[in-house]
Amino acid sequence: MRATLLPAPIVATHVRAIRIGSSNVEIMTIYRPDIDGLRAVAVFLVLGFHAFPEVVPAGFVGVDVFFVISGFLITGIIVANDFSFAGFYARRARRLFPALLLVTTTALSFGWVFLTPSLFEALGKQVAAAALFLPNVLFWSETGYFDLAASTKPLLHLWSLGVEEQFYLVWPVLMLVGVRFRLRMEWMLLAITLLSLLHCWSLSHFGHTSAAFYSPLARAWELSAGGLLAVMKTGSAKPANSTIGLIAGLAMIALVAFFGGGEAAWPNKFALVIVAGSMLAIRYGATSRFAMRTLGSGLMVFLGRISYPLYLWHWPILVFAYIKNGTTLAPWQASACLVASICLAILTYLAVEVPLKKHLRLSPLARGAVASLAVVGLAGFSIAFAHGVPSRLPDALQAALAYERYDFKTDAYNPGCWLGNEEDTSKLLPVCLKTNRSDAIVIWGDSHAARLSPGLREVFGADRISQLTRNGCAPLLGLGEPASSGCRDGNAAVFELIRKHPAQTVVLFGAWQNYPNDWKTGSAYAAMLEDTIAKIRAAGVAEILVLGPAPRFDPSLPSRLLQSWLQHRSDMLPGRLQIDLSKTLAIENGIERVARENGTRYISLIKLFCNDEGCLTKIPGSTSDLVTWDYGHLTTNGAILAAQAIQKMDTALSTAR
Repeated sequence: MRATLLPAPIVATHVRAIRIGSSNVEIMTIYRPDIDGLRAVAVFLVLGFHAFPEVVPAGFVGVDVFFVISGFLITGIIVANDFSFAGFYARRARRLFPALLLVTTTALSFGWVFLTPSLFEALGKQVAAAALFLPNVLFWSETGYFDLAASTKPLLHLWSLGVEEQFYLVWPVLMLVGVRFRLRMEWMLLAITLLSLLHCWSLSHFGHTSAAFYSPLARAWELSAGGLLAVMKTGSAKPANSTIGLIAGLAMIALVAFFGGGEAAWPNKFALVIVAGSMLAIRYGATSRFAMRTLGSGLMVFLGRISYPLYLWHWPILVFAYIKNGTTLAPWQASACLVASICLAILTYLAVEVPLKKHLRLSPLARGAVASLAVVGLAGFSIAFAHGVPSRLPDALQAALAYERYDFKTDAYNPGCWLGNEEDTSKLLPVCLKTNRSDAIVIWGDSHAARLSPGLREVFGADRISQLTRNGCAPLLGLGEPASSGCRDGNAAVFELIRKHPAQTVVLFGAWQNYPNDWKTGSAYAAMLEDTIAKIRAAGVAEILVLGPAPRFDPSLPSRLLQSWLQHRSDMLPGRLQIDLSKTLAIENGIERVARENGTRYISLIKLFCNDEGCLTKIPGSTSDLVTWDYGHLTTNGAILAAQAIQKMDTALSTAR
């Protein structure tokens, strides 16, 4: 499941129509039902992307639509001559906090039962960050190679709420300074938009994609673009022309959402199209009869009004369903999650938001909501401080789940022989390449190959093992997109090392499931493997071994063991678990065919670790010695098991020359 999520639609659609003169600001309050409808379009784009990414591959653009909407509406509110800071922030608290409190407390309750200590600790941090209005900063700091997957973070979607909350802290002061000093608001907002856009582009251009995504400074241009629209003197348009402008704007949004492609770093050039399309839809929606019949219809307006609680509910439901299911949700399961999200959103709106707004005065409600959020935030901090409260689980399970904190770096030579994705190959230490051994064994591959290396050193001797490994980089020559330049150049440099110092054996291994899975005859990856084998052989290497994919436990083996315990309540950890191997076996068949057709030995780790009863969870004969600490990287004992299988299948390797 993708990490890009929708910002909270948290402002009312009563637009402050602004006329800015040399000395006064004239305000008219107008309700815009079409903006509620546009909000519904945005939220369902994101829901569609999260549930059915193959249908709406770039549906996450709803985030940008909402940023523009928020900037447009909030700017109108702020420059009104009846604006007050106390009233503004009290209304934001009343709008935001009740539903947020309900969702975060529910997530903590479910997390207590269904999450491993590591995931529950992470959830505690997410709740604490939400209470401090800093979730985007938290997730910005969690973008490393081995950080938790987005699909296991129930409150990841609150990053956008953090961006908007930070916007609310700065924007009122900035706008009122402009009004106070009678600045030309259009020029001021245009300058802010262009400066933020330039900042966003520079971050992306120089590889700081996480900063471009999460930083409020890099996202401010989308909000200020909406503000610019609010203060521009645009005049009125004929209904027919307005409809053309509206349709053009919606078409721009739809084209990017359905055909813009979801793999490139975001924001990118398509974000400009989304922002422009959103501005067109907002600008012309007010005077278009078509807008009133579509976006302004009763159903779309209602969906827009529940979009905030719908946004809050949908992602935690999808995440907990994925964790409980242990595999990607089937279409009917994803659909059921969306239906549940809509039902809970309607209940939250009708039973929480509307009654509180009607029956409680603004100031007491805001103060109570802030105090309650502080209490929930403190609970989240306590859970994080207690490392996910492992004592809530039985002792036998605690021992296995302690593997979530496994030291996977030290004996896999990280740093040294296990490089980051963009690190230069020159950073490999001398110990990584055994140039003085004619019987050297080279392990070449990604982080999974790096984790195999401790087992190879244990079984074959450390002085025989050359380790040339890099995060997220399959051992294939000629990789193009989406592989990084570091991966492509790194593999070329690794091959040069092999060519200059031919080893007895080269072992090619990686998490093959993480790469494109088309291994049919003539496919790009099959051709690259054939070419890689041919070039290694031409370099004088005596033997090439291709290791097939290892079993994959989604979202992780510790999580699967917890779900198994919840189902069976047994004091004994299962020695094997049934997992879905259909994708893995299809990949294995393709790689094995390529290897055998090119005269190369193929070793199946699936046959080693799995049988009809399931796949190994722990070393045979042990009580809690797991074979992997996450979804598939081998522990040292798991790697020894694999290395012993290699030794048994290829006895020639056992004899040093």
